Amino acid sequence: MITVMDLAEEQDVINLYINTGGGSLESTISIVHAMLRSNAQIICHADGQIASAGTLIFFAGSSFVVYPFAHAMFHDGSTIIGGEFSENLKAAEATSGLIKKICMELYCPYFTKKEVKNILNGKDMYLTSEELHDRIVAGAETLKNEIEEAGLLLNK
Repeated sequence: MITVMDLAEEQDVINLYINTGGGSLESTISIVHAMLRSNAQIICHADGQIASAGTLIFFAGSSFVVYPFAHAMFHDGSTIIGGEFSENLKAAEATSGLIKKICMELYCPYFTKKEVKNILNGKDMYLTSEELHDRIVAGAETLKNEIEEAGLLLNK
């Protein structure tokens, strides 16, 4: 999948169907990086459950399709840790900072910064397909307005 995204050209369209309960943060980062550097238009389809790491992949897309029975779950992540307390604490702090950076970059403007902070502080968020669709529409409008405002500022 990553190779396909890396080799894709500007005129290519990649449809990515997402139905997942989540997964590894490190694998998710590799997929998101491939999506961000790809020249193709990547359409992310919410095709069932998109949860946890799946939401990061979904919002890294360039456009979105939400199917009627799709649903999403956002949370601050989870882990099973063994080993030394001091090393676990360092790893948790570093991972927490990384997750915050990724979530702020990918979830905004579909979520407010306050909503993202609430998610990262342990308040899970569940969305129906309709709620997910409405957020995408509102986020697209916000992006459009920001682009227009930036263009107006450059033209002054």
